[in-house]
Amino acid sequence: MKDSATVLVTGGTGFLGQHVVGLLQTKADHVTEIRVLDMVPFENKLDYNHTKPLKTFVGSITDEKILKEACHGVQSVIHIAGIPDSAMFPDKDRINEVNVQGTLLTLLTALGTAGIQRFIYCSSMSVAIGNNDVTQGISENDPIPSKRLFEPYASSKLTGERIVLSANSPTFRTVSLRPLVMWGELDTIFVQLSQRMAMWTFGYLPTINCGDVVQHNAYVGNTAWGFVCAEKKLHSDFKKDDPISEMSISVKNESEKSKFCSELRRRSKRMRIDSEFEDFKDTSRDSELSSANIYYIADDNPPENPFKFQDPILTASGYKIIKYPCPLFIMNIVFYIIYGVLVFLRLFGLKFNFPVGLGCLSYYRRSYIFNDAKAREELGYRPLYTPEVALERSLKYYEKFSYRVN
Repeated sequence: MKDSATVLVTGGTGFLGQHVVGLLQTKADHVTEIRVLDMVPFENKLDYNHTKPLKTFVGSITDEKILKEACHGVQSVIHIAGIPDSAMFPDKDRINEVNVQGTLLTLLTALGTAGIQRFIYCSSMSVAIGNNDVTQGISENDPIPSKRLFEPYASSKLTGERIVLSANSPTFRTVSLRPLVMWGELDTIFVQLSQRMAMWTFGYLPTINCGDVVQHNAYVGNTAWGFVCAEKKLHSDFKKDDPISEMSISVKNESEKSKFCSELRRRSKRMRIDSEFEDFKDTSRDSELSSANIYYIADDNPPENPFKFQDPILTASGYKIIKYPCPLFIMNIVFYIIYGVLVFLRLFGLKFNFPVGLGCLSYYRRSYIFNDAKAREELGYRPLYTPEVALERSLKYYEKFSYRVN
């Protein structure tokens, strides 16, 4: 088929990746073959019909050999693979290696592979949140805060975003999607972490007094649909030989493309030595980057107090939220005590960690609301699942997890 496409999904065995693969199977008629590159073989963990051929490539996105094998014969790359780390002591070297170096190598491989036309990058809403309330809706045009809550993860995703968007050209389209905090089937971080904490505290989840804070979360199925909508839109535009005219173009021709790749590879080798993000900060200066290539993906779930949102899920799982929230200053004291103990232990080489970092406390102090009007207008995105359907689908998963941890 002339208009058919083979799509590679990096990180396709993970939380978001599984949902993207499922929707490529069932909701993307132009996709005739799906490839998944991840550290473990792909296994369909969701309830959908597996009708299109799928190939699994087992390996790391930091391995150029496996990247070249996976990209051969592909027309589009959906790059989701990454390390989310919000622990008290995040592994900076690992985050750097996968989220920056791995993204760079994946992009370079795609640029050097004949036939690849599109590169859809999974960024994060964490690049845009700092110590400030945003109640009017964060949009793509809003400035990036100089200090972000979840470091170094946020900086690694922002660096990857800058690198990817810098490669945009008339023949190689790149976009960056910024998912919100996600929940739903296969979640192991957001609600599941609350379930674990409730289990550790005899079935009751301690809460923080957040005041009037409300936050935007999104059902993972709708986020995944945003990625598929981006793929469908870019494919449609290429088929019509009419790429999105509003997009910013960084690489004008093949000569610039070659120079660009050489420069990225030089910086890649340098980064392996100094292991820092700084050498990529001028890859594409903020003043030269257009927000035209960036999209937030939210859904119709209303912004809500984070603990009120989780209440029905925890109740269905057999847990309860403590009705009297802990004052934030007390929780701050507790966290700093934990931090101090862990620092002391690490002096003796004991690498103990805590799954929740200090940035999480700041996160629960602020309201964060996002505006996805641009994705709806330009990508044709509309949430695939209503809030009621999303909750119904998710409860079945979270209830099973409850039985597993008990």
